[in-house]
Amino acid sequence: MDIRSQSALLAALITLALAISMLLRPRRRALFLFSLLCLSLFGYYLGEFLSALSAAGIWPRTKVIFGSLVPAAALAFFMEFLKVSPRSAKRARAGALVGVLGGLVVGVSPLADSQIAKTLVSVWVFGLLAASLSLLVRRMASTESRTERARLFYLAVGAGAAIGASALDFLPHFGIGFPPLGAIIATLYMFLLAQTLLRLRLLDLHELLGKAAGLTLQAVIFVAIYALLVSWASDTFSLFLFNTMVASIVMLILFEPLRAKVDEWVVATLFRERFEMIRVLGGLKARLANVIEVAEMAKLVLDTFDESRRVTHASVYLLSDDRPGFWLLESRGPAPVRFLDAAAVRGLVGVTQAGQKAVLLENLERRLQDLRASDQPEGRRARDETKRLTELKNTLRQMNAGITVPLMGGDRIIGFLNLWDERVPEAYASDEIALILEIAERAAIVVENSKLYERVKERDRLA
Repeated sequence: MDIRSQSALLAALITLALAISMLLRPRRRALFLFSLLCLSLFGYYLGEFLSALSAAGIWPRTKVIFGSLVPAAALAFFMEFLKVSPRSAKRARAGALVGVLGGLVVGVSPLADSQIAKTLVSVWVFGLLAASLSLLVRRMASTESRTERARLFYLAVGAGAAIGASALDFLPHFGIGFPPLGAIIATLYMFLLAQTLLRLRLLDLHELLGKAAGLTLQAVIFVAIYALLVSWASDTFSLFLFNTMVASIVMLILFEPLRAKVDEWVVATLFRERFEMIRVLGGLKARLANVIEVAEMAKLVLDTFDESRRVTHASVYLLSDDRPGFWLLESRGPAPVRFLDAAAVRGLVGVTQAGQKAVLLENLERRLQDLRASDQPEGRRARDETKRLTELKNTLRQMNAGITVPLMGGDRIIGFLNLWDERVPEAYASDEIALILEIAERAAIVVENSKLYERVKERDRLA
């Protein structure tokens, strides 16, 4: 088995795993269409792998049929992902349908043995994949948000690299030697897309490399466990099955703690800045446990974020006692507005009551861009959604916030913690956002305990 067939097998298994993982999640149309794209790629790469191992004619036919399904699935997914209406992509959809029918005809007929027919199908497939890529490029060119433009740029470059590398994989068929990079790059891109769908944000390059390094290291450790417990028992089938079961149990027990340790080691080794941020926030959580005064809490929190050099703006707002709204307790960087009335924060209160723990400016801009780019007739629901998102965006702009986290006192919002690093889009990784949420919880406890302490002191004074 050469490197080409090995990379095809790897791509088939990973795309199948991605498809199953998406299908097991709560049903969303984008996740379902992504699963179909992964299954199409799985069928194509499985056909390529089995074609290299077997002389049976069914596997090259399987490769042609599933290969013709890939651009149709890709087009359907990106239209849903980018919220492109079917009417604006009529030609691309018609071309995808023709490609699927052409692939089926070639795959089930004697044309499957014709190099010319297979070449024509391949050219048609890559042309349709280029059309899917053009959807990303056009959206990137039309977007006004810097964050959204950067996000789409990364997705477009990744898609272009995957399509280009996959096209170069056909060079050996014409007698030109070239390493089989297409399956590997396409698999990495599908992993990036999966993470983007699940997190509703694009992983930056550091986060993607960190996850890839962490997964690779975990895989090496698990392979070592299997090799240690299984390889020496291969001559006895019953012992082989028993050791396989034991190895699987050991892996399940070790999975969560091992993943946490590996991720920590990867971040500490490869991404020192992120590791320092996580370490500093962990220390801040411990120090907040000994703070009672609200002013001391705000100074400690904002100084810690400011010294991390990962923010350009930071602020804490607290609920006003004398009028409806929130007043600025303390800030770092350019000063935000000093008071937000109840009308200004109505949208934030609404999304918090709906269960949202943090509001990110980039997500608001992305959703607004999707609504503006849609050429569906603008109904009342779309207008209301646009108005609501615009109000939220304006509120975050007033607070100089890239991310705002409500401080909760029971069921009430008693303040907001706001952070922003305007130098980079999507400045905070998912694990950092999780820590920011924990800091906000600790800060809210300090505010509530301080109020309780003041009430006790006042009661004792009057006693």
